[in-house]
Amino acid sequence: MRLYILSLLFLFALLSPLPVFSGCSAGALSLSDEESDISYEVKNGDVHFIRIVENLPLTAEEIYDYSLEFIEEAYKITKYQVTQQNRVKGFVVGEGEYISFESRGNMITQYIFNCKHALRVDCKEGRARISVIVKEYDINIERTGSRNVWHKPLVDVAPINKENGIDAEMYEDAFYHLKKIVNKSVSQLEESLRSKQSSDVGDW
Repeated sequence: MRLYILSLLFLFALLSPLPVFSGCSAGALSLSDEESDISYEVKNGDVHFIRIVENLPLTAEEIYDYSLEFIEEAYKITKYQVTQQNRVKGFVVGEGEYISFESRGNMITQYIFNCKHALRVDCKEGRARISVIVKEYDINIERTGSRNVWHKPLVDVAPINKENGIDAEMYEDAFYHLKKIVNKSVSQLEESLRSKQSSDVGDW
């Protein structure tokens, strides 16, 4: 009987993603006003985080050039390439990966969240639309003596899919941290663009 009870406790620990290593308090998390300055929408199964940057003292071509320069430098560490670029149409796309941006676990199992993403900048005179596009979480599941990877589309889990209550708190926390790191990426690009000066001084 004692062995049976111990077996049940071991199975419960194996299956339950308790928030021991995440460093997050239990319950719903919310971004501050400064952290939440980015919206998102779902398109064709992907989540698009979007910020419109206004009043840039730059031409569309300059925004394109500076954005391309930023993406090439930002993704050099992760060895990701610029995947699309069109100066005439005014857009540039680079791919990268957020690694270990959230982790949860217990003494038996550890869940480590990663996700590949695309950073796209659409350029107009004095304006930029910055989009970070994410399709799925790549979750490393580490147990004693084994390691697996789950690929979980963001649209299938909380908070986007509210009907799927399985591990809802874990996925809500992961989305919170994903949005936070996306916001940081977008803010860095915006700050870079705002620090530039236009070479078009006009006629005297």
